[in-house]
Amino acid sequence: MKPAAIAGFFMSYFTSKPIFIDMRYFLTALSSFSLLLGACAITPANTTLTDTTGLSGSMEPVFFATNRLPSPDQRLRFTGDRDIKVHYGKTDIWIPDGVHSGFVSYPKKSVKPEKHYAMAGYRDINGDETFLVEINQALDTLPAGEEKVVFIYTHGFRIPFGHGLFRHAQIAHDFESEGVSLFFSWPSAGETTKYLYDKESTLLARDEFAELLTLLSKSNASRISIMAHSMGVNLTMEALRTLSLKGEDHILKKISPLMLAAPDIDQDFFKDQIRDVRPLPDPAMVFVSDKDRALQLSQLLRGGHPRVGEGEDITALRALGLFVVDMSDFDDSQYRDNHDAFASSPTLLRMIQNQQLSRDTLLAAEADESRESGAASLQGLLQSVIFLPFRVMEEANDPK
Repeated sequence: MKPAAIAGFFMSYFTSKPIFIDMRYFLTALSSFSLLLGACAITPANTTLTDTTGLSGSMEPVFFATNRLPSPDQRLRFTGDRDIKVHYGKTDIWIPDGVHSGFVSYPKKSVKPEKHYAMAGYRDINGDETFLVEINQALDTLPAGEEKVVFIYTHGFRIPFGHGLFRHAQIAHDFESEGVSLFFSWPSAGETTKYLYDKESTLLARDEFAELLTLLSKSNASRISIMAHSMGVNLTMEALRTLSLKGEDHILKKISPLMLAAPDIDQDFFKDQIRDVRPLPDPAMVFVSDKDRALQLSQLLRGGHPRVGEGEDITALRALGLFVVDMSDFDDSQYRDNHDAFASSPTLLRMIQNQQLSRDTLLAAEADESRESGAASLQGLLQSVIFLPFRVMEEANDPK
């Protein structure tokens, strides 16, 4: 559907029906709809193999697993169509010097590695067992003293394969994350008008993601770190719920931390999901913002029902055992809809690089609170944006 057609639909709908419109949602629609009109389809990042010899920059190795249908076009690698099998591989992502932290310079028609992210290496890996062997080899070759962690990232709505892959490389690079990077890419159509297709794709990929986590639990990794964004949070929670209902406690215990960025999920549905995940990965964090225009539009299209990532009920999220990071006052995101602020805000990046939001810092802060010391580990700006879970209160009230 073209922008003009979408606009015509909304105009005919609102002018032909005698309805009352809440002005809050109407004004949100006007601002968010302008984003939609200019971005109905996204041009996939060009993943053509590129020679970076002699250039100044850095290389991020990123493994991948996807249930997308492969494309014969090396500029795409994978389409937005669904496949019945999981494909594995390993890439080397080039990041040129001079690119601002939090920003991904996507190559489109042509690749200019002096200013663009680029695919410098690519190869397929055949089969679960071979993939596991290569993951273990990568873990075993990590620098001395670096923890053997597998860092998984899964993307959100309207994201082609290359876009998500380059974003993962950016996060791993800018966050200075330890361990081995593994990108899980579910079949997003890459188009704004195919929102429902994407939502159903997350459900169709949940078993594949659960199976990937099961495979990684057999690796030499000391733990598995997961970052899920937007609609990818639904995929992640459904996979964790599947593992929990199967009694795979040992896999859930190996996940730390679990980071849920801007979840595009109904609040009530999310509560049901997370209550079924036992044990809950520790720590489990959720990044929210009431300035997220993409989630505001999602809320509008659902008749005003808020999304978890808007942070309308932080108290309820804390009661679920979650650390909540409220990014509402971070006005330095490099993307105007604020939906990617978790990866692009210089303020947040500094906090992560300074270990203020590290797994150890969060768990230490929670331990401080359990000793009624007022969460002494949280200081300054951090105290105003992070909210600890209500576990101590819950344990005190537990009759067991």
